Amino acid sequence: ALHWIHSAGWVHRDISDGNLYYHKERNIGLIGDLEYAKKVEIQSHRNVRAVGYPHFMASEAISDAYLFYPYPITPKPPRARSNCTNDHLPGRVHWGGRACTSPFNHNALHDIESVWWVLVYTILFNEDPAGPSQNTSTRQHLMNTLFDGQLNNTSRLYFLRNAQFNGCLPSSFSSLEPALQEYAKHLTAAFSAAEKDYPIIQPLATPQIHEDCISAFYTEPIFEAITNAEMTYVKIRAQDVPGSGQKRSGKHLDEPEGSQRKKSRRMLSVPMTD
Repeated sequence: ALHWIHSAGWVHRDISDGNLYYHKERNIGLIGDLEYAKKVEIQSHRNVRAVGYPHFMASEAISDAYLFYPYPITPKPPRARSNCTNDHLPGRVHWGGRACTSPFNHNALHDIESVWWVLVYTILFNEDPAGPSQNTSTRQHLMNTLFDGQLNNTSRLYFLRNAQFNGCLPSSFSSLEPALQEYAKHLTAAFSAAEKDYPIIQPLATPQIHEDCISAFYTEPIFEAITNAEMTYVKIRAQDVPGSGQKRSGKHLDEPEGSQRKKSRRMLSVPMTD
């Protein structure tokens, strides 16, 4: 379903556990809530407001920046005079004042990453009574670290690059760990390919990325885990981490005052500069 949306030149921008559905009779997945879907702009010169539930937002969407492009070694500027100020980040401006930044915009890879976070969230926040987790403290730590709702969370990018569950999953979910790692490997490689010519971004430089990620789950053990495991919620949300700082407002900034839209979900809109 997501491949069809992207093939039509659109991005969803709001993938979460609340708008992904499974049609059992037809054995297909469905995606709902296209309110924030947007037509892709080729090499847009302005930032577009990001929306979404922080638990499932892509790492770049949360950071409002591209994170996978090759950082060049920038020569040290002359001591006497320079047209580059401290406001610029190393590697993102050529000395002499010619900016090489690219406005951040949501693309297909960010939707695909959001699906990955939904999967990670699902296996961390659910238990199978038939084979419960034997390492609940590690699981709780991952829940707190990855899903704290903070926009300055840098642990998520590290985990995407190096997804290790350290034996905290229920036994019936264990086959999903290598599949998630393979999914992440394909995805991070696709991000790097898309951003290798930064500031030119080519989101579908890896055109088979949808098939690559899906194929990670085409195994018999995973099919059995998905169809036979009994899933019960461990917690509604991650525990607050002491000293983690003030939480952002859970209200969606695009939501009209008094609106009841998705009352059960904490949505978040990240304002960006046009």
